[in-house]
Amino acid sequence: MTGFDDLLRLERLDGRRFGLEIPEDWMQGRTAFGGLVAAAAVRAIREALGDRDPLRSMHTAYVAPVRAGTAALEVEVVRQGKHVTQAAVRITQ
Repeated sequence: MTGFDDLLRLERLDGRRFGLEIPEDWMQGRTAFGGLVAAAAVRAIREALGDRDPLRSMHTAYVAPVRAGTAALEVEVVRQGKHVTQAAVRITQ
């Protein structure tokens, strides 16, 4: 089984877009484990925006299965203030 840290090594595609390879051994039925998907989103935000602000809260919506194979993660800054940044990550395949 692929280790969690190895799995979360994202490939920067450009700017705030990243690639993630999800192996078969991280699937639960027809989708990847939800914790893996959420952790990949957090990693993408950290890679795109740095560690300027600590993570205070997170909301995750799983609207479709994330399958084994290549996934693209795109980070969008929704709002950035002096002390708080709100960001969204869209994962597509």
